[in-house]
Amino acid sequence: MNLITMKDITDITGLTDTELDKLIPYAQAQARSMLGFLEEQSEQFELFLPETTNKIILPVKPITDISNLSYTLTSGETPTDITNYRVLKTQGYIFLDAVLPTGAIVTGTYTRGWNKDNVPDLVKLLLVVLVVNLYYSMHPNLVSAATRDVISEKIGDYTIKYASGSKSSSKKRSWDDWADYLVSLILNGPDVPEVTA
Repeated sequence: MNLITMKDITDITGLTDTELDKLIPYAQAQARSMLGFLEEQSEQFELFLPETTNKIILPVKPITDISNLSYTLTSGETPTDITNYRVLKTQGYIFLDAVLPTGAIVTGTYTRGWNKDNVPDLVKLLLVVLVVNLYYSMHPNLVSAATRDVISEKIGDYTIKYASGSKSSSKKRSWDDWADYLVSLILNGPDVPEVTA
């Protein structure tokens, strides 16, 4: 399942070549490798709390959802649901309204990744950058024109004049640099705790 469409690529870049659409699965595979995940998936977790705390640190970050949160103090005990907490999704933190005692075992389910209905704009941008990077790597003749500054343009009998490539290309960020930067934002970006009930 593709997380972006040709319309997303065109809206962000203005490019309309239908070949771009065929590159989306390859860009998603690259994004999955760079992030360590991509498509929505849920996993259960169990954490032992070695000290009294109201903060749970999940083994992964970022996450997109938390569910089925509960704790026990002794084996065989019926789990107690945890219903009042806040989540800092980018860091994988759960802040509880109540303090849990030393030795509590917390279980729950975290979800990470996205589906086509909830993919954030930042992830869409990463995928578009990867698609365009693949496209330009397959069409190197298009790169020189796309990365140079226009110094003059004429409309009648269309003419365009570019600045020299060496000066201009040094001040542009490469597609790979943009992709790495976007991955860093996705994995470590700011987030505001939200109240979950």
